[in-house]
Amino acid sequence: MARAWLRRLVLAAATVAGPVALASEPPAPEDYLRVLTNGPWPIEILAFCYATIDRDAAFQAVGARWRARNDGLLASVEQKAAGLAISPDIRRKADEAALAAIRRLAARQYDKAAWCRTIAGVIDRGAYDLDRRRDLEPALKRIFGKE
Repeated sequence: MARAWLRRLVLAAATVAGPVALASEPPAPEDYLRVLTNGPWPIEILAFCYATIDRDAAFQAVGARWRARNDGLLASVEQKAAGLAISPDIRRKADEAALAAIRRLAARQYDKAAWCRTIAGVIDRGAYDLDRRRDLEPALKRIFGKE
């Protein structure tokens, strides 16, 4: 059961991320947008769980640990994206789509509180850290010019 929801989460993330290009291509605005909107999914899921499912402080603690591990990389991507013409409206729409996907994913869970606790454990173990996310890997490679 835990693997099924994990697969759905990965598929949902990939669906929002869309198709990716080869790592040798230069970064496009979509690469930055993909990382900046899909990268923070773990903390968005934790915030959603805390706000709507179970006001367990453990969700906030897991989120703080995820941020400690990932905020530096997100800040670097944000800094590199600063010179691009990504409109606030595009970012807002991408963020809204990501939140809608999280809501749909949560709505499909039989035991939402158990799902939130399970996903929090997966996030806390680092499975959704930016440098381990296969759905973000091509975009991050293009952004930072690494093969």
